[in-house]
Amino acid sequence: GYIQAEVSRWGFTLGVFGLHQFGTARSNSFSVGEGGGGGAGGFGTAFASIINPFPFGPPVISGSISGGVSPHSTQDRFNEIDLFLSYQRSFGWVDVTVGNIGFFLDRQAVTFVDLTNLAVSLFGGPPIPVGNALHVGPFRTVEDEQFDRFYLTLSTSKIPHIQPLITYYQTVVSTGSAPQTLGAPLAQILDKLGFPGTGLPTIPFYHGGERNDELGGYLEGRLRGNFSITEWLSFNPQGVISASFHDRTEPIANPTKKKDAVRGRSLSGFNVAQVGLDIPIRVLHLVGFSDVPCAPADLNVYITPFGWYSYHISDPTPSTDRNEFWGGVKLTATF
Repeated sequence: GYIQAEVSRWGFTLGVFGLHQFGTARSNSFSVGEGGGGGAGGFGTAFASIINPFPFGPPVISGSISGGVSPHSTQDRFNEIDLFLSYQRSFGWVDVTVGNIGFFLDRQAVTFVDLTNLAVSLFGGPPIPVGNALHVGPFRTVEDEQFDRFYLTLSTSKIPHIQPLITYYQTVVSTGSAPQTLGAPLAQILDKLGFPGTGLPTIPFYHGGERNDELGGYLEGRLRGNFSITEWLSFNPQGVISASFHDRTEPIANPTKKKDAVRGRSLSGFNVAQVGLDIPIRVLHLVGFSDVPCAPADLNVYITPFGWYSYHISDPTPSTDRNEFWGGVKLTATF
């Protein structure tokens, strides 16, 4: 669910956008963060000090654990507040808009990991298969995030019923409360396997951050239509295509580096193409609503059913379909 409010005067527009998640979101990846988490798993080896379970030998022995990794992240709280300020000025046929958006994301999420094809090596010996699909966790993952992006839009309002827009967004701030290490602590793995570990908080599969914190950008082309059927009903189709310059991530099918298995890689290329339709239905029109000099005198209230289709040109992140449909209804008041 979302709510947006904005006010415009002298070419400036100041606004706020709020979003709240209902229900639970799940992803077969290491995180659900906007700044990364495109990795869906990998393979690794961990070295551990293990309390010797045998009646002979030293009290503590060295060993290693190897296996495949299949992550599952659950997000049960997500709230977002965006603050934006823009300025628009027309130069003949061209409308130029410059602006800035600050994004503040409040997230609560955890990650579980399924370990497959596990093998343990003791005393430096050969790997011994010990189990499959071992479920460990929960572990920390990407939660709160903050972004700041400047943008520049070129458009025109001189074409009847159609408005083309092209916008470039540049990220200048990308931070988040991501853990610096990720994986399954050895104590949990050893306990599951029946070996009493020393309890060291070792991370076996990856040492590093989950987020893609590159200050990239993206380019978006948009085409808006506005066709009035009656004074109470409009038909507004839209089309969008966007290209990323390292501000998004994509998964890697066969990663060779642990970083790529956890984070994926930053995307450079086309991202998504979308088509949508808004049908604004005016349900209320009041004349003389306001006598404030800087505000229009009329109040208009619209109920707007909408629907969108999205095609992911790049490889979508885990648990995201290449073809997606969504829709809803908006209530809008303008005055």
